[in-house]
Amino acid sequence: MPYHPRIIAALLALALTLAGCTGETPPPPTASSSAVNAPALPPDQFPPLPDRADAAEITVHDLASDGTTLVMVADVDGRRTLPLLRWSADAGATWTDWQLTDDAARATTVDEAASGVAAVAISGERRTWLALGTAGDDVIAWTSADAKTWNRTPVTGLDSDADHVESVSGLTGGGFVAVGQSWTVGVTRPSIWLSADGVGWTRAKAPEAEGYLQQVAARGDRLVAVGGHDLAERRNGRSGESLLFTSRDRGENWRAVTVPEPADSGKFYSSLGAVTATPSGFVVGGSYFDQSEGTYRPLLLRSDDLTAWRRLPKLAEPYQSSGVGSLMSLGSTLIAAQYASTADDVGKAWVQRLEAGRWTTVSHPVAEASTSLWTASVANDTAVLAVQTETRPSSSALWRLGATGAITEVRVTPPESAGKAISPSGLMLVDGRVAGYGTAQGAEVWWPGNDQGGFDTPRVVVDRADDSIDYLAWSARGGFLATGSHADEHALTLHSADGTNWTRSRSDAFNATGQYHSGEINDLTWAHDQWVVVGEKSTNGDVRTSALAYTSTNGVRWTEGSPTKVTARGDWYDRNAPLDDLHGLENRGRIMNGVLAMPRGLVAVGETRSARYQRPAAWVSGNNDYWRLIRLDSPGYPAAALWSVVRVGDALVASGWARAAKAKRSVRAMWRSTDGGRSWTFHAFEGGEEGSLLAASENEFIWVVRSDDLHTFTIYRSPDGLTWTAQPLAVEGWSEGVLVGLDDALVDGNQLHLMLTLVNRLTASTVVQTVPL
Repeated sequence: MPYHPRIIAALLALALTLAGCTGETPPPPTASSSAVNAPALPPDQFPPLPDRADAAEITVHDLASDGTTLVMVADVDGRRTLPLLRWSADAGATWTDWQLTDDAARATTVDEAASGVAAVAISGERRTWLALGTAGDDVIAWTSADAKTWNRTPVTGLDSDADHVESVSGLTGGGFVAVGQSWTVGVTRPSIWLSADGVGWTRAKAPEAEGYLQQVAARGDRLVAVGGHDLAERRNGRSGESLLFTSRDRGENWRAVTVPEPADSGKFYSSLGAVTATPSGFVVGGSYFDQSEGTYRPLLLRSDDLTAWRRLPKLAEPYQSSGVGSLMSLGSTLIAAQYASTADDVGKAWVQRLEAGRWTTVSHPVAEASTSLWTASVANDTAVLAVQTETRPSSSALWRLGATGAITEVRVTPPESAGKAISPSGLMLVDGRVAGYGTAQGAEVWWPGNDQGGFDTPRVVVDRADDSIDYLAWSARGGFLATGSHADEHALTLHSADGTNWTRSRSDAFNATGQYHSGEINDLTWAHDQWVVVGEKSTNGDVRTSALAYTSTNGVRWTEGSPTKVTARGDWYDRNAPLDDLHGLENRGRIMNGVLAMPRGLVAVGETRSARYQRPAAWVSGNNDYWRLIRLDSPGYPAAALWSVVRVGDALVASGWARAAKAKRSVRAMWRSTDGGRSWTFHAFEGGEEGSLLAASENEFIWVVRSDDLHTFTIYRSPDGLTWTAQPLAVEGWSEGVLVGLDDALVDGNQLHLMLTLVNRLTASTVVQTVPL
């Protein structure tokens, strides 16, 4: 799905070969633990918070077990996001970091990332461990015979653009089966792949359907895969359906099974996301929408013959909107890990054990912050679940339990080599000096500029676990305004007159905080003695999206913008709900991505959404209050949207993306207006949508584009948005083997300031390079 933020950060995931240990002595160092393939970087210009821990985070994405050894696939978020594999011989009580062979370390590229799936194939005494990842446009496989030392091999048969693997299972006797989805323009279909070695993959023929597969489990020659299909257009009152596929011949042939639903479901929505093999068959789990109570309930089914599926005893539901996240079988004991969301959007996780036909809740650690389930496996007669708690920084743990007794918790800690978690993301002018903002060691911060052209010690904007900041701006009359979200769901702002003391908006300032409600701010500006923010919000999850447009004189209390005209009323959810310039209905959404102050009023750009496509759109407001929607064209490109808009004189230029029919990738696109945003002309450019950024000085448009080599740039300049001249830009401090991400651009008089992040295989450095105009 195309990205829509105002600033497109092309920060690349890196490959990591870490030596280290949590609980055990690591093997002797090899080339994989040295700085091989990791050229030097220029010094980082953004200092850390003093007297504060590094605050690197680790997220466990998958666990795989052969019954004795357990392998973890994780991401480490320190100075960069890096993949990490670990192995354990004691059911997750202690862990040792992976080692790459020397050849694998030398072959590792800068842009490698873990796909978050792992499995093991067993053939007699032989083990083949597998984890999948990506390296630029390629898919790679990490394989190992002992879970300790790993090879790295490019994969064949998987398309990194169209195919996405969600789950892999090893097969008895050797080989693997993978499930996920494949995407073409407007259509996602469930996909199944088979491999003898985890490197070469062939596509199996899946039953004809749309949607995705999320997990697969195997027992002998029998396999079960589960997933769902979110219907783009409601069918007989249904908005989503479960997918359940079964195979009796090691994945060569599959059949679809109709999933029975409880009587109170109303046949409105269900999905499956968990499956486990038991001694007698399979159990699958997910959730369905209980129409009588207006919330989600667990869905749990069992089968011994892959044909007849029956419901298991009802699970306890202490919270609303609960479902089954993971299933495990400890001999004859079934264990279900559940997730839920409370009325105030706090995530909860807990575990139940099926004993004598009844579910009993297992005693587990309780956290005040949101807790999420990630994955689970079984080793040495112990069920192991990975959970993450949204503290600041977030904390990961493993819950370990047997067929009886309570849960014991093991903290998952990142390697010391992860470095300080510092991530600058944007630039702004404060009293004539270039300043930066981003995150430092778990806190949202901004870096004041100094007289030497560098940056001073950061100041904290917010250090609350469930609040995050996306953008920060300053105005001499309006002070500082930070925009972000609360609990990743509800838009918020923080205002400060001095950059030190901050006042937070109410959590419901931009939308009610009820169930399925959300809001997101995509851009902000100071215009006509008011702060203006634009974005998107919803009263029903992804179903009904409306444009968010608000103004404020103090950055704390906000007034919602108004539509100019109502064009229709009513959808399945509310027969009287309006469809107008700002408010969307089902499959008729509106999203504002960028906003610009005009000499009189405002112009915003973004997109409308139908069941299949995103379409380009703009809005004009003559008084900062009433908005009029203008639908734009993109001839030859059925899908398109706008990110941002800038002005030089009477000309407006908006940047965005466009995608041709049947194309796998989007291209860069621009729209131009000379009548205040009321009409626009369209032009598409070669090159992917990422790695470009549009800005403007008083007398020219400036378009910064990163080259396909991912380390050189071209600056295009135009006085009118029609004719452009190209100026190559070499990145200072670059050396062979280093990639460069474009984070932000800021025009200050006759200077262009570029925030760039240079990355090698192990770490990163963020700098600001100034270009004379």
